[in-house]
Amino acid sequence: MSASRIMKFALLLLLAVPLVGCAPEEAKHKAAGNVLFKRKDFVGAEREYRKAVASRPRDAGAHVLLAEALFNQQRLGDARAEFEQALALKPKSPDAHKGLAEVLLGQAPVGDAAAVDAALPHLDAVLAERPGDLVTLVYSAKLVAMKAARLPDAAAKLAAFDDAVARLERARRVRAAELAVHYELAVILAKRAAALRAAQAPADWQARATADDGAANAALAELERRAPGSYVVPYGRAVTAMVAGKSDEALAALGEALARPDAQAEVALTDSHFEGLRGDPRFQALVKKP
Repeated sequence: MSASRIMKFALLLLLAVPLVGCAPEEAKHKAAGNVLFKRKDFVGAEREYRKAVASRPRDAGAHVLLAEALFNQQRLGDARAEFEQALALKPKSPDAHKGLAEVLLGQAPVGDAAAVDAALPHLDAVLAERPGDLVTLVYSAKLVAMKAARLPDAAAKLAAFDDAVARLERARRVRAAELAVHYELAVILAKRAAALRAAQAPADWQARATADDGAANAALAELERRAPGSYVVPYGRAVTAMVAGKSDEALAALGEALARPDAQAEVALTDSHFEGLRGDPRFQALVKKP
């Protein structure tokens, strides 16, 4: 899992915050560490942030910065200890909660149920302090949808999907121009529609599934409007078709996506949505590098 997937935007903001309230020695080391961090010299940044922590051990922000430097060296255990120390000093710190969520996810296989369950409360803590945090809204929606997929009870499953959709709707209100919001919304609406159809449920649930199909198509149409010609649009159609169990339709859309100039075949190779196609010669031909 990428070392910057969740934290990159928050971290840039954190590094840009004026060092108000810092002791002179601590401020000097934080500033030096920030310069090194931006240069991707994470070992050097760690050295300066450790000096900042030594000069003011009870500064939660210094522990967060040190944790970020450790995280970007893939030293997840050490980073986790620093994020936890930051939370002990400042229990509502959104940066520490966000970082700890990323560590928990990074220490486990992608989609690991226990890691998802452990990370979600930390992302919710971020949203409690920063309700409009776009990255956290989108990422937490994906995790809630992962959790929904494994819930055995139909009502609980649908409630979780409703939560995921609501987070993405909030994200869309925060920044309607963000392409990832429309893509993820289309995929999660398709998953909710599939769950509604699979449930032994009242007829109105089937009507809701049809409505979700329409909403997913509308999200993809909006994505097309905002990114005309991008491979992401037919790729999204491929994913939603797979969710609906339409493998032939998915392969056709994937072929269209991978024929576009900005296509990234390696994404399809690792995308779990296409797990059922891994052994299909048609899929193998599509993703084969020239």
